[in-house]
Amino acid sequence: MFEEAQKPAQKELSPQLSLGLELSHFLTFENFYPGKNQQVVQTLQDFASNKTEKFIYLYGGEGVGKTHLLQATCHQVLESQQSAIYVSLKKLDQYAEAILDNLHSLSLVCIDDIEQAAKHGLWEEKLFILFNEIYEHKGRLLIAANALPNQLGMKLNDLVSRLNWGLTFKVQTLEENEKVEALKQQAYQAGLVLSDEVAQFLISRVKRDMGSLLEAFKILNQASITEKHRLTVPFVKKVLDL
Repeated sequence: MFEEAQKPAQKELSPQLSLGLELSHFLTFENFYPGKNQQVVQTLQDFASNKTEKFIYLYGGEGVGKTHLLQATCHQVLESQQSAIYVSLKKLDQYAEAILDNLHSLSLVCIDDIEQAAKHGLWEEKLFILFNEIYEHKGRLLIAANALPNQLGMKLNDLVSRLNWGLTFKVQTLEENEKVEALKQQAYQAGLVLSDEVAQFLISRVKRDMGSLLEAFKILNQASITEKHRLTVPFVKKVLDL
């Protein structure tokens, strides 16, 4: 099973966790199948160890693993007894802009779904201020979006300029055979056996992006533990109501 007990306790994160920004123990580098993204993974691991760039910008389509990579980087920083926070702007309407205040004191700040800020001018200003504060304090900033900075529709040109300062990577989607291997890797690390047949069935019946597939696997993993049942096609059909 996943070694959850060995992960840092939530209290090691910053106070912003009270707003529901907890990391998922499931999203670590060990659980990420890189495919064509091996260079991205290696760079982020070095980044987490403070061996490389101070600012990295990831972009790519939905479900390619950007959130996974941001949270994995947070986990590695926390495991080295440094401070880190992960903030997704996907539901920024639920947060006050003040959530971005004073984050420059942390060792690493990860901002996900930054394209959402293009719809809210005040958030663009807050991000611009945060970027400058982190830069001045020589902190580390990791950002993810669905497109390159110039394609986000941001109105604040100075923010777009800052976003272009970083080392930029496009996160590549996995091929179908790589998705099979990724699911089998997840199962192995959870102490389960996932056959090619079951993995192919999942890919054919569940939304094909890795985010959706991994969510389905988490449900199956818990059901397998609860019911003490191996992963078979009939069991998957029953649990996921396919």
